[in-house]
Amino acid sequence: MRHRLLRVLLFLVLGAVASYWISTRLHKVEIWLGIGLVWTAFFTYLAICARNELARIAWITLALFILCLSGYETWLWLKNPMLLKVRYEGNFDDIGYFIDHPILGKAPRPGVRAHFRKSVDGTLLYDVVYRIDGNGLRSAPPHDEAGSCVLFFGGSYTFGEGVENEQTLPYRVGELGDGSIQTYNFGFHGYGPHHMLAAVEEGLVDDIVACSPTHIIYQAIPDHVRRTSGRLLSGFHAPRYLLPENGALYKKGFFDDESLLPPGIRGFLNRSLVFRRLTADKSPLNRYDLDRYAAIVARARDIFSAGNDGTSFTVLLWEDGNSKLVREIANRFLGHEIRFYPVEESVGISDRGKYRLSAEDPHPNALAYDRIARFLLDEVIN
Repeated sequence: MRHRLLRVLLFLVLGAVASYWISTRLHKVEIWLGIGLVWTAFFTYLAICARNELARIAWITLALFILCLSGYETWLWLKNPMLLKVRYEGNFDDIGYFIDHPILGKAPRPGVRAHFRKSVDGTLLYDVVYRIDGNGLRSAPPHDEAGSCVLFFGGSYTFGEGVENEQTLPYRVGELGDGSIQTYNFGFHGYGPHHMLAAVEEGLVDDIVACSPTHIIYQAIPDHVRRTSGRLLSGFHAPRYLLPENGALYKKGFFDDESLLPPGIRGFLNRSLVFRRLTADKSPLNRYDLDRYAAIVARARDIFSAGNDGTSFTVLLWEDGNSKLVREIANRFLGHEIRFYPVEESVGISDRGKYRLSAEDPHPNALAYDRIARFLLDEVIN
């Protein structure tokens, strides 16, 4: 009995080690096929070695369950061929690019150069390096001591996914200002206004910014409403805000505080389409979600305005093909007296083919950021 137990424990350890090795060497569906085959073989072996019928049935059942789960995972990937065609390469895993942050949930590792290369079906979309400074922000251009101090917030549109540091919106604004404008890029992959609010509420902005902010620029996309509601699995470890009926907005930890899974394990499982399907909140956005989103933006504006007399707060609102949701957002911005500009209309970059990275990646390209930077200088900053 003791020997059989030791044998089971040994194979559990071997299975765990093999699964970890597979997860670091393979990609996408290959990971789950590999892990599924390892554990199917493991349980099958235990079934063969079992000395009583009940144990044999239990091990066979587990083997069949894992096999079916792997088959379902494979079917989901094959059903979404574009997911298989997209490939990311670079040093981001080696340098630990994504780290946990006590205020923001996740953030880039300070002081690194992260190389990202994205291709779709063998066609290169971009090959860039994200230079992150000691504060965990994308590097900014040189500046003079006196002049405007502009802080940029938002997600990957603000961070500049798919473009070099010098091509991002914050960098172009600083560069076009000929040294008279100091810029800070607080954007990052998957961020939304809840990250902006947490950063300013909990002192992170004050700790980093070395000038008195004159302008706050927040780039909004329709998907930010889902992010502030916690419906996106990729943004589950993020600041959570609640808006009680007839009450004041308040922060309640992170979306995943009540999760039974540690962030690291949940992050790994999020790579599985089966796990995403089982845990995703697919309920439609409602009035509460929109009210909370607008309240978060308004609260951030009020804090910036109160702490820095005369600070200008401006929202760049992208439609991104979701005109109905954007109209709802715009109406709430108007209700909170939040100044905003519809980007495509105001800047004149509605031609998605010309101002996006590609048909497969809707992020703005360097040309779009340059035009928006010039618009901001003409209409907002100068």
